[in-house]
Formats: sequence, C-alpha cells, structure tokens
Amino acid sequence: MKWILVWLCLTTSVVAQVPILSVEVLENGETKQRGSAVAVAVDPVNPADGFIAITAAHVVVKDIQVKDGKFSYVFFPSNYSFEVFAGVDWEPALVRNASTQGDVAILTVYTKTAVPTVGLSDKTLEVLDPIVGAGYVLGLDFDVVPGIFIGENYPNCGILYSPDYRVIPGQSGGPVFSKDGKLVGILSSYSGNEPWVINYTPVSDVKRLLETTWDRKIHEVKKMSKPGAIRAKPRIAPRIASRISLEAPSKP
Repeated sequence: MKWILVWLCLTTSVVAQVPILSVEVLENGETKQRGSAVAVAVDPVNPADGFIAITAAHVVVKDIQVKDGKFSYVFFPSNYSFEVFAGVDWEPALVRNASTQGDVAILTVYTKTAVPTVGLSDKTLEVLDPIVGAGYVLGLDFDVVPGIFIGENYPNCGILYSPDYRVIPGQSGGPVFSKDGKLVGILSSYSGNEPWVINYTPVSDVKRLLETTWDRKIHEVKKMSKPGAIRAKPRIAPRIASRISLEAPSKP
C-alpha cells in the first residue's frame, strides 16, 4: 500500500508539470509511425520560431543498428516528414541530430505555441531511486510507467524496473523523470522477454548531444499532412498500459 501511495503522489505531480508531446512520422502526408517526446529548450538558432524536443532515435529514423556500443542510422528519404502535437495542433518538426552513443534524437518543432520546458537532472541516481517514464500509447493515449532505477547496462543505457507496467509502442521517446521532476532519460525499449525491465538513454547522452548538434543553418520545414485530412489528437486520459494486449518493441 505504501508503494502505491508513493507512486500516486509522484506520478501525479510529475505529469502535471511536464511538457510531454506526441510525434508522428508521415510519408507523403500519411502517418506511418508514432512516438513520444519532451520539450527541453527553445531553439538557439531561431528562438522565435520553435522549441527543442528530445525523442528516441528509432522513432524518427528508418533503421537503427548497434555495433560495438555505437549507434548508426538509416534516415528516412525526403518524402517523409515529422510533426509534433504541441498542445493545440500538429506542427512541423525537423530531425536535427541522432546520437551515436544512445537511442536518442533531437527535433526542432516549428511553432509559435509556447510550451514549458523540462530541466535536465544534474544528480546521479542511486539504485532503488524512484523514477517514472511517460508517453503516449500508440502515440495517442497518455500513460505513465512508474518504477525504480536498477543501474546501467552496455551500451549507454539506464534501466527502469517497473513490475506492474510496460512500455507500449508509441511511448518510445517519452521522458524518464526523477522524483523531483527532472529529466533523467528517454524511453527506448524493454529488455528482451522481460517487459517490466525497461531501457532508457540516460540524460548524460542527451546533454552531450545538445552541446554538439547546432549547425547554425536555417532549414525550411513545411507541414506535410494531406489537406483536409482528419488528424487524430493525443488524449491526456491516463490508463494502465499493462492492461493493453500489445507487444512492446524489444529492441531499438
């Protein structure tokens, strides 16, 4: 009972404060895959035009490989585009960079809509510290994944143990928070056949990627959804992901 009460308080307070977003990948205006993201800063190149969001790299790339602890990618061709739901409508986004050391990528979301940004944690997690992941099931229905930190694995990978929950497709790219509401990582996948052992890319790699990304170029980005298309909008209506009979991604 004490465990449940602690998590009710933690997940409620964290979810109420954080800018968690839904991401769509489109081919010629048709949605091909969905994920989640979190806003972390305004765009340092064009601060009046949008904000920076972090997501899992496998959400916004065609293919991802891991060899000798290094990540490499095949990016989508030019007829693909990316959009992020920024609280009011779907807005165009640009993939700025993807990490070679973890399953994480940076987006610039081009919008005049102001969104709150989350702080990046400077603290080192201890084993059994409470942490909570969050994202959109199938990219549309919001849910949380409460658990505890149980260490790091190779390659650059933090581990969230959540015995009563699991990561569902669409939640990849969602944030992982410490009990004080700071970002400690980005959801990636579950570990093999153990869906309650969840992998995430630690905030250390998020910081490294943010520091090395900016090319100072202005990129033209347009909305690519089909004119007149009815677009589904994310629902902030928490439900228990473990009750949904869906297979979560077992690897990036």
